[in-house]
Amino acid sequence: MAVWDSIHSVLWIHGGYDGNLKSDLWKYDSDWSLIQTPNMPSARAQHVAVWDDARLAIWLHGGYDEQGASAKMKGMGTYRKTDTDMLFGRHFG
Repeated sequence: MAVWDSIHSVLWIHGGYDGNLKSDLWKYDSDWSLIQTPNMPSARAQHVAVWDDARLAIWLHGGYDEQGASAKMKGMGTYRKTDTDMLFGRHFG
C-alpha cells in the first residue's frame, strides 16, 4: 500500500508480497529510506491505507497476514516534524 503525506510531501509504502509477505516501510521524499523500528505492523499484502492529516498517521485496514484475511483496522504510527521516521507503538485502533 502507498499513501501520500501532503503536509510533509512524503510518500509512505508498507508491506506487499513477492512470494513472501512483507512488513517493511519505505519513505520517499526525494530519496528512498527504509524505516526500521520495533513494533512494526504485521507483514501483510492487499491491504488499504489512508493518510490522516489530523493525527499525522497512516491508518491500515485489512489485507492478508500470516493468519489469512484480516478485517482489523490499525493506526500505524505518527510522523513528527522533528523526526525522520514513523513512530511505532502509538497505535490508535
